[in-house]
Amino acid sequence: MEELNDTLQEQKTLIQEDIIAHVQAIGKWYKFFAVISIIGVAFMFICSIIMLTMGSFLNNFVTDANPYPCPIWLMGLIYLIFTCAVIPLIVFLMRASNIAQTLADDNNELLIANFLNNTRKYWKYYGIYTIVMLVLFFLIILGTIIVTIASMV
Repeated sequence: MEELNDTLQEQKTLIQEDIIAHVQAIGKWYKFFAVISIIGVAFMFICSIIMLTMGSFLNNFVTDANPYPCPIWLMGLIYLIFTCAVIPLIVFLMRASNIAQTLADDNNELLIANFLNNTRKYWKYYGIYTIVMLVLFFLIILGTIIVTIASMV
């Protein structure tokens, strides 16, 4: 009976070590994607600020041959909103990657649960964000078609 308990304990230890190794490997990728996302968000933020500040200036160059359906500053504002909506994704990735790095020193089950919770939050938010973006793109395409047909009549 004692040998069975020792065998089960050894298997549990091996499983935990294997899980921790996988979580740490995933954490490195999360850190990579978080850094790439930070760079992308910074670029998006700069572009939206340029559109907001230069929008009225650029609208002066709009001619009848090249009309914009909406002011450039409004597109900059929408772009800024999209930029801010991506920030929670980066936060979830950074938290999960930091927890994965912490597992090297302290491998308790609570850290693994926190890692999985941040991963769950990331994918849930990402899914909702994707659905919202798909709906918005559909509405923009539909609106463009309607405006084009209305201008022909």
